[in-house]
Amino acid sequence: MWDYGDNSTVHNTTNRTISYMYTSHGEYCVLLVAKNFFSEAILNFKITVVAPINGFGFIKNITPVETGQPTNIGIEIRNGSNVNVSVNFGDGSESVWIVNVNDILDIFVISLWHNYSTAGLYKVTIQAQNLLDSFTESSTAQVQDPVRNLTIKVSK
Repeated sequence: MWDYGDNSTVHNTTNRTISYMYTSHGEYCVLLVAKNFFSEAILNFKITVVAPINGFGFIKNITPVETGQPTNIGIEIRNGSNVNVSVNFGDGSESVWIVNVNDILDIFVISLWHNYSTAGLYKVTIQAQNLLDSFTESSTAQVQDPVRNLTIKVSK
């Protein structure tokens, strides 16, 4: 006897192998009871069903900023479950993790701000992963020093 833990009908069978498809993602406690004339064995275990990741990436190009000013990094995920997202800003600072984003059915948006202390081009790398998928995208953050002390010398 199989109880799949999703409130579906209990399945009685004498087959050694079965197939079952869950209709939605989540964690399910499964119960298997096997018995004959002489004995009975019971097994409980947990199954995690996840939805695949779709529509992952940067919302738009990263806008160039002045050194020391906050840079906005926008990320979107259109679908998925149990998703972990990491962001590497490309400047040696510690990566940011957003863990166990669950039940994304339409869109999930992450908006991060990061200050770069020196001018340069920085490769920003984002990654989304769950038990089914892993996606990586990169974009460039452009940081420039402001123009200062501009003078004109007029000669006759």
